[in-house]
Amino acid sequence: MVFYKFKPKPSSRMAVLNTVATIRESILLELGSIEDLIYSSIFVGKASIDNKLKFDFRYDEECNLMFGGVYESLKKLELIISKNKPKVIFIMNTSDNLKILGYIDEIVLALGRYKDIQIVSLGDCFAQDSFNKTMENTLLKLVASLAREDVKKDELSFNILGSCMDMFKFKSDIEEIVRILDNVLGLRANCILTSDTSIENIEDIGRASINLVIREEALKTAEFLENKYKTPFLYDRPYGIKGSIRWIEKIGQVLNLDINRDYIDWEMDIISKELDLEINKEGEIVGRIGRKKKISVGGHRDIVLGVSSFAIDEFGLEKGVIWRNNDSNIEDELDYIMEEEFFKKNLDMDKHILMASGELIEAEYLAKEFQISNPDTNILIDKDEKTLVGFKGAINLMKIWSDNIE
Repeated sequence: MVFYKFKPKPSSRMAVLNTVATIRESILLELGSIEDLIYSSIFVGKASIDNKLKFDFRYDEECNLMFGGVYESLKKLELIISKNKPKVIFIMNTSDNLKILGYIDEIVLALGRYKDIQIVSLGDCFAQDSFNKTMENTLLKLVASLAREDVKKDELSFNILGSCMDMFKFKSDIEEIVRILDNVLGLRANCILTSDTSIENIEDIGRASINLVIREEALKTAEFLENKYKTPFLYDRPYGIKGSIRWIEKIGQVLNLDINRDYIDWEMDIISKELDLEINKEGEIVGRIGRKKKISVGGHRDIVLGVSSFAIDEFGLEKGVIWRNNDSNIEDELDYIMEEEFFKKNLDMDKHILMASGELIEAEYLAKEFQISNPDTNILIDKDEKTLVGFKGAINLMKIWSDNIE
């Protein structure tokens, strides 16, 4: 029997960190015990994030000592503010200790003299034992707190809602989405919430003509923006050839824009030559490739649905086990299975192509290319440049599948 230790579900604190730690022109002030802060410190260090400021305000009841101290900590904070000149300071507490809650009040009061800095408390975003609900709350809080009332619309711009560090390959996926929309519809990115954005971008989020929701956790934010600015939104991720074309067509229809069909034909030609395939004008693979192999896919719901649909409906693989490892409010056919539970199923890997989290891929002794989701075995912040979405993603996925079909 093989034993493998899997990580527990990510915490609400990590949801906040994954959502706000990349936002430029800001400081994240985290208050809590040393035990609370150790993991987030490692996380931020490996993510190469330099705009997170942490203080340890642990109160030791046995010794009646407070390590840190409000006065000394405020002096450090003043130096950081002077050096970085943030527009916003986010405050989050990772403990309900009354002492710590009191320190927050003192800090907020002291920061009141910085009239040009907005203080945003994230304490009310935490949903107990739910990473996904906490992220949903945090995304909404950001926009509700920072978005300007009066903005001038840019008819050729879009926002991407829900691109956060927890999504595997978030950087390369966003780069592919931006590339496609520029070349096919002449659109430019206004705000990429939150993996590549600034406070100013969030303040001007109402300028965009469409909001592209790439994960369920950003749906409430999209609904808020629709009500506030009358901005339509599309909830979808572009996977596969036909899937990417349909996604483009939906955006073009919403914005009443002409699609650059010549560019799409050029992309189809590249895919055909790269993989020695025949692809018709509709983006369909002539004589689908899949042979005697099942595809099993697990991870975040939105990634799973896109990858499995491409593999089965376009590429021609047979359906294996399709599941999600995140909380979801949407009812569908996907089962909720954590990595450890799936590992116990003892899948016959000779008959399946498995695409899942880094932990599960390692436990099954598979190559890293089969990873499509977190959790990872390490803190991995999108070091792999090969996207899975759009036309480039279609090439990358089909190469992996083709190499593993007998």
